[in-house]
Amino acid sequence: MATQAEERVNTLDWEDATATEIAVTGHFISRHGGQVHHGLGGSPQLDIATGQCAPLRPYLQLEDALRFYIPNMLRLQMPESTTSRMWNDLSEKIGLMEKQCKETKNGLWHSLWHKMGQKQEAAEAWMAFIPDEYGLGVVKAGLALVFKLAEASAEKQQRIYDTFAALRDTLIQAQPERRSFRANQQVNDAVDRLYQCVVDSIHDIAAWIAAEDKSTWNKVTSKFKRHRETASVSPCPEEILQTLEEHTKAFRDALGIARD
Repeated sequence: MATQAEERVNTLDWEDATATEIAVTGHFISRHGGQVHHGLGGSPQLDIATGQCAPLRPYLQLEDALRFYIPNMLRLQMPESTTSRMWNDLSEKIGLMEKQCKETKNGLWHSLWHKMGQKQEAAEAWMAFIPDEYGLGVVKAGLALVFKLAEASAEKQQRIYDTFAALRDTLIQAQPERRSFRANQQVNDAVDRLYQCVVDSIHDIAAWIAAEDKSTWNKVTSKFKRHRETASVSPCPEEILQTLEEHTKAFRDALGIARD
């Protein structure tokens, strides 16, 4: 005898699917796809109007800010049409502008993405964390900008590096090549929150550093700051980095629970 769930499924027309069947399928994949196959896990949400899944893109506001910020702060031209390759090339160019890179040929930004002895593992871990190549390019360019802006304070620059390096090492140790971050719903949700936190951290740290030179960069800073509904004062870099560390730990905890 068929269960109520089976009866509901049998009433749907799977051969001539309409918006109803698409909605049911999209909802199932969004919530439970990772349990069926790791390739079905992830964060895209179904857009009922188009019948397609829209990827998670928390970097859009950061991208808009960078388009304004980079040419004004660093005097680098931004093309009207951007691609993932453009963002990667731009991040490399900004990384080479870093004072430490000029002095040692290996700046902090470069070390973050190309960990000595684990270059391939680091690259794969970042790609597993942000599988959207375009979004990853935006994040890389944003971090390159942060390291460049922070170079006036070696202590502050190192603090930023240590926090993001810890995130990178956590991603590597998670061994995403063996088990997708999206295969478990709790881990999947933790990854989404961590991704959003990474983008927000880059955004807010850059704005804070720029704000220290109010006489010159008032206009740029006002453009770059994120709008906050819950706070009237932006957090300082230390608070921003502590929040990122907390989200990194929450991700590690979710991984531990999923493996038990």
